Amino acid sequence: AHWLEPWGDRRQEIVLIGRDMDEKKLRATLDKCLLSDTEYKEGPDGWTKFEDPFPDWDSMIEESG
Repeated sequence: AHWLEPWGDRRQEIVLIGRDMDEKKLRATLDKCLLSDTEYKEGPDGWTKFEDPFPDWDSMIEESG
């Protein structure tokens, strides 16, 4: 149902399983992570201006090992 030529099924899914989860709150939090249409149109070059909320992976590797 999600097949799109010439790429096929390009969607991504995330599955969370847990007890007593607030699905509405969880969905709202995850939806905040999505790009707006305007942000999406900026493309990869424009996306580099966004703050990266994740730690630098190289420094994490150095700290762990």
